[in-house]
Amino acid sequence: IAKFLNVSPEIAAAYHTQFNIDFPTDFTKLLRPEAVELLEYLKDLGYPMAVASSGRLIRTMNKLDQCDLHKYFDVVISGEQFKETKPHPEIFLHTAKQLNVDPEDCMVIEDSTMGITAGYNAGMCVVALRDPRFNFDTSLATYVVDNLLEVKQLIHKK
Repeated sequence: IAKFLNVSPEIAAAYHTQFNIDFPTDFTKLLRPEAVELLEYLKDLGYPMAVASSGRLIRTMNKLDQCDLHKYFDVVISGEQFKETKPHPEIFLHTAKQLNVDPEDCMVIEDSTMGITAGYNAGMCVVALRDPRFNFDTSLATYVVDNLLEVKQLIHKK
């Protein structure tokens, strides 16, 4: 299966060790428990929301399908659509335009150095989701959180 997905056996083994999940991935096991509560909260407040993933669209859609998250997002954008992707800001600037929102009025929630940098480069408020398993550089983030529900307080600060 790893070969079919163009993933080396070493990467597949490391992924299994890190997350105790094999390919193909069951994304429901990776979904943070507080994610749906935050999405419900933001949707109830009427915020437009999007997924802007540097990953392949088919994989992103698979994640959303498995976790039943499509209903929360107005737009789903893939890095495949662009010449350059994160840390280049184009994906976030395009997504803001699709949502009809000015970049400076956007809040990006990111969990990688490349994504944090892209949001910063786009002039957006960047919330870095800290993950102790990874040593991402969060120095360009506006805020750093350990739990997605912390975003509830941050949207009122912005």
